[in-house]
Amino acid sequence: MLRGDQSADIGEIAPPQALANPIAITSDGEDFLMTWISGMNGTSSYIGSRRVLANGDMPEPIRIDSLGDDTKDSMTTFWMGSNYLVVWSKRMLNGQIHELWALRIGRDGRLIDYPPHRIGAVNGGAPLWAYKDGVLAIAYARDARIYWRFIVVPRRRAAAHS
Repeated sequence: MLRGDQSADIGEIAPPQALANPIAITSDGEDFLMTWISGMNGTSSYIGSRRVLANGDMPEPIRIDSLGDDTKDSMTTFWMGSNYLVVWSKRMLNGQIHELWALRIGRDGRLIDYPPHRIGAVNGGAPLWAYKDGVLAIAYARDARIYWRFIVVPRRRAAAHS
C-alpha cells in the first residue's frame, strides 16, 4: 500500500501452497480485487480471489471452483462499473483449443455467476484479454499469426431456458 511516498506491506494475499500464478489486480476506483490461478497447468487448478479494501483490510479469500480435469493457463480481471469480471481459459486435451470462461464478482465479494459459464473457445495459444463497455477483445497466436475476436459479455446472466 502506498501512503505519500512510502509503501508498506499489508499482508499475505495467498498462502505458499496456493501456487499463485498468474496474478491479476483490478480496482473499482476504491478497493482492489486480487485474483490468481492456483496450481496453474495442473488438472485440479482453481481460481482464487481476495478483495483488499482501501484501508488495507482483507476479507476472506474466495475460491472459484470449476470442474476437474481442466488446465487453466490464462486469466485476468476487469472492473465493469458495478462488479468485477473474471475471465480465464482452460486448455483442452489437444493443447490448442482453449475454452473461455467467465463469472462476475460483486463489489462486496459475492459470487454473482456461479457456477462460471463458458463464453466461447479459441484455437491457438493462451489468449490475452481487454474489456470495454461490455465487450471482451481476445487475442491469441496460431501458426505464427495473431488472431483476435470480440465477445459481448452480458451485464446480467441470462435465465436458463426450459
